Amino acid sequence: MKRLNILLLFSLVLVYLSGCGDSGNNPVKCKNDLPSTLTELYDCEPRMSDCYEGILKQSEKDLVLNRLNQIRALHGLSAVAYNSSDDKYAQKSALITAANEVMNHYPDSTDKCYSADGKKGCSDGNLWIGYANVVHVWKSDNMINDWLIDKDVLSLGHRRWLLNPFMKTVAFGRVDKINTNGYHWTASTIKVIPTSGNFDAITTAVNYVAYPEGDYPESAFETNWFLSFSVLADVNYFNKNSQVNFDSTNIQVTNESSVSMPVNSISRDNVGYGLPNNIQWKVTGLQPDVKYTIKIINVKVKGVRKDYQYWFRVNSIS
Repeated sequence: MKRLNILLLFSLVLVYLSGCGDSGNNPVKCKNDLPSTLTELYDCEPRMSDCYEGILKQSEKDLVLNRLNQIRALHGLSAVAYNSSDDKYAQKSALITAANEVMNHYPDSTDKCYSADGKKGCSDGNLWIGYANVVHVWKSDNMINDWLIDKDVLSLGHRRWLLNPFMKTVAFGRVDKINTNGYHWTASTIKVIPTSGNFDAITTAVNYVAYPEGDYPESAFETNWFLSFSVLADVNYFNKNSQVNFDSTNIQVTNESSVSMPVNSISRDNVGYGLPNNIQWKVTGLQPDVKYTIKIINVKVKGVRKDYQYWFRVNSIS
């Protein structure tokens, strides 16, 4: 598996009781076949019959961008901008996912609605899919929460890309379809690696990325899944950010009464999902609205020992 621009798959499934089209300038393509609750998401709706990816409203893209930047601000990370030149990759990637009803970072030319642009979007982005047996309008900005939690994705690759200090732009695509059996499928892609690279040197006061940190929204955290921590060892992405060693690191978690919390399932890696260093763990018994202190002890950063301390509190009203 490629490391810098390929992410592990993530899916959300909710169950309730051959080439792509043009850019949408052709008005014939903009007839409304989807329910009104879905067509209002699009300037020109997608359509599977001729593999047309549609045109998502800018307001929908802005919802995703704003949610991402709200989360990044909680971590002290710079806001990212929207890169409309990458829209075609994200939108056509979502089309491939929706058409085939499966996420794949390596789509094949034999897949339904395959395109080279869609393949690039699949390889450079986080993917999301959901289905229901009735029309259900998933909120696009809530998909950011799902990628952050990264439930059942052991690499936490989606979270790490969204919290990459070096990321400067994103693009978002979404495709909805209703099958003849009434099932509603939604697929989306957020392009986290731009077509023209954005891993230039940065200026920042942040020297680590911890999840969660500070007062954190409950909607973007799951208590029985992994917390994580990465070090910003160098302001040049490709310089020394992989020179972080967690082999002898000790993690301590205490509640606001200074009682130690059980830490388990610790793992570490230097894989390039965002920052190319990561340690992750679970904590038994976490509760909302309780302040926890985290100590990350004995991290070797470019051969030098460093200790870190921070706190978080998951807000039940968020």
